[in-house]
Amino acid sequence: MQYKLLARGEVLALVKTVHVPLGENFKLIRLPKNVIQILEKEQWTETWL
Repeated sequence: MQYKLLARGEVLALVKTVHVPLGENFKLIRLPKNVIQILEKEQWTETWL
């Protein structure tokens, strides 16, 4: 995901986040194909508080 934080028309910050699944030992893991298929069909809504 990428974000741009603006205030009064001025860019205050550019941000990029990468979300990855981690195992119990904090190493990268591959998601099972059925989980990937479910997530691809999900509709995502982001809410800012």
